[in-house]
Amino acid sequence: MSYYTDLAFNLRARKCSEKQVREVLETISESVAAGGGHPENEFGLPKEYAAQYEGTRKASPGQRALTVFGLLGLVQILFQRLFLDVEFFPWGLVFAMAGFVAILVIGVFVATFLDHRLPHGFVTSEVS
Repeated sequence: MSYYTDLAFNLRARKCSEKQVREVLETISESVAAGGGHPENEFGLPKEYAAQYEGTRKASPGQRALTVFGLLGLVQILFQRLFLDVEFFPWGLVFAMAGFVAILVIGVFVATFLDHRLPHGFVTSEVS
């Protein structure tokens, strides 16, 4: 991953808003473009640089997405029980939980993508 995606992830982990994330990345990109160096050489590791920022948001986009996928998994279990009339014991519970876990695994991939992506509107000319 690039320095910018790692920094975006770490800023989101510190509860920074998407606007804050984009502004920090733009500041670094402009400074690096002017100096011609590499962001890690000028600003340090992404996690260390992000430590100086603190946001007020309650959950990152990835955390919110994972919550939605968890709720979808629970709805899937209820749907099986109420509308498909699946008996839970003994094998119905295994299939219901397998579906729940499958939905959560998909949610983890989506959440990871959302928290590691660059914010909308951020463009850098540097390839790193």
